[in-house]
Amino acid sequence: MTQQQIDDWNDTFPVGSPCMVKHSDGSEHLHHTRSGAWLIGNSHTVVMLEGKTGGIPLDKLKMLETHNVPI
Repeated sequence: MTQQQIDDWNDTFPVGSPCMVKHSDGSEHLHHTRSGAWLIGNSHTVVMLEGKTGGIPLDKLKMLETHNVPI
């Protein structure tokens, strides 16, 4: 991902956004982001999740739709 794509992702999915984490056994669990996404090295974009340690690759996530309405 480019820095612009990461910035766009962070704008679309602010901290606290709900997502499903896809595990290697096929199961999925609900979590919420606790950081914005960032690039590790040259090819891995990760985000921190509540209840998880370390960065989780974005390709392991299925972001859930939110309906943020400005006040």
